[in-house]
Amino acid sequence: PPPPSSLLQAKPTPLSGDALKALLTTGLNGLRSLETEMLSEPMVFEDEVVDVDALVYRGNAALDRAIEIRDELVSRRAAPDSEQLEELYDLIDLARAVQA
Repeated sequence: PPPPSSLLQAKPTPLSGDALKALLTTGLNGLRSLETEMLSEPMVFEDEVVDVDALVYRGNAALDRAIEIRDELVSRRAAPDSEQLEELYDLIDLARAVQA
């Protein structure tokens, strides 16, 4: 049996010319209110700003991290990927930088 006519919908005709221009203008004008009106109250973050140097391993901490990576690789018995090698190289430099 053919589908009910309520399920059949004609495709809308694309807008063009003056109708398209009016639609775009209305939409853009509606967005202008966002320049002066907030959609919600601003969020307040209470997190403390942490100096990036506090996040970087140095000295013995860098050596300890390098040992962790080494032990992980040995236990997995897998070849290190490029990210792990880069981290190891960086940790060696960071460990040496403290001694210099």
